[in-house]
Amino acid sequence: MSLYNLHTEAYALPEACRSRILGSIGGVNLKVLRMDEPSVIGEVHEI
Repeated sequence: MSLYNLHTEAYALPEACRSRILGSIGGVNLKVLRMDEPSVIGEVHEI
């Protein structure tokens, strides 16, 4: 398997929530997924 810069690979994708297979290990695909900043406030769990 080749070496990848994950940040570069993710931002090369056309839009958020898109993925690309980088390689395969056994029967499993290794993917990179592009995510953008969330448009909603994150959850807070108080103890």
